[in-house]
Amino acid sequence: MEEIAQALKRLGLDDLARRNDLAGAFVVEATAAQIRELAATPGVQAIRLNRWHRTIRKS
Repeated sequence: MEEIAQALKRLGLDDLARRNDLAGAFVVEATAAQIRELAATPGVQAIRLNRWHRTIRKS
């Protein structure tokens, strides 16, 4: 977790990040470039997007 915290700090996301120690996770809004940088961090096991996708039916 500390390695990921350092990566978030390097990207300027440490003030925005919310740490969940019980889940071993961070929650943060990030750009695509920042996500790529985080994905390259060895301590990162998974990145899950918090976005709802919906399909609009055509009538």
